[in-house]
Amino acid sequence: MKSEEIRFPNQNINLAGTLYHPESKPPHPAVVVVHPASSGERTDPFYDHLRSEFPRHGIAVLIFDRRGAGASEGDFKTADFEDLADDVIAGIEYLQTRPDIENSKIGLHGTSQGAWIAPIAAARKPDIACVVAVSASGVSPAEQMNYGVAFHLEQQGLNQAVIAEVIRLRNLVNEYFRGRVSREKAAAELGRFEHETWYEQGYLYPSSELPVDITQSKWHYEMDYEPLSIWKRVTQPTLFIFAEVDEWVPIGQSMVNYQNATAHLSDVSLMQILGTDHLMRNPSGEISEEYMNVLLDWLKSRLAISGF
Repeated sequence: MKSEEIRFPNQNINLAGTLYHPESKPPHPAVVVVHPASSGERTDPFYDHLRSEFPRHGIAVLIFDRRGAGASEGDFKTADFEDLADDVIAGIEYLQTRPDIENSKIGLHGTSQGAWIAPIAAARKPDIACVVAVSASGVSPAEQMNYGVAFHLEQQGLNQAVIAEVIRLRNLVNEYFRGRVSREKAAAELGRFEHETWYEQGYLYPSSELPVDITQSKWHYEMDYEPLSIWKRVTQPTLFIFAEVDEWVPIGQSMVNYQNATAHLSDVSLMQILGTDHLMRNPSGEISEEYMNVLLDWLKSRLAISGF
């Protein structure tokens, strides 16, 4: 494997990344990695399995610092999913200028939030070769967070009455961000419970820190994002991969929702990998070997790679 530091522009910002090449003779097919919410820098250990395994199997991989992270310019806090998809497209268009990359064989790999952003890029750029969506939530961010909070509280042994109270408070805060409840009412209700030991575990604002201007909050713009309709504009071969047990994604509901949303696609697969979590780790905390085998076999088939 060879690595190369690169920079590419998207409108008025420059993004920095690393391109990892196979040692075989170019040109190579490639995959651009789309970030999950919590891993904005390319040096994050989460990406180790992609930077090591893809080149070994004949696939170049571009991992770049998300805007506002690492050496990339821009502001993540003010960026929406459309902006982030534009950054991904800019990375693809950069790769398409390179003689060592097969410009008709560039796919996307997105995990979690990245699996929401990847189809936006694919819909805008039909010459993207394929899409891999890992741990994609088939419900809105607001619904997903309620699911995740309830999952974690249940794992910690809290009773259902407490969990229901936490979700009620979360829904009240969401209504505030939708502009349907006053700040005074939301803050007063939060204040009644913020002394409880479970309060912070519910990802609830301290009453005094509830934003005064909801339009300055990223949550205001993203909480009701609907992740299904974009797939009607996607035409590329697509692989969905889900965990066996996911702390952040309602797997059953998501699989049904995405199956319905992609019914028009002639090449779509939805797979669940046993023994994995949200980030495709096994019980030992390592990336699942079965997941990697499924991922690599599917990509090599769609990118027409042989001899590896």
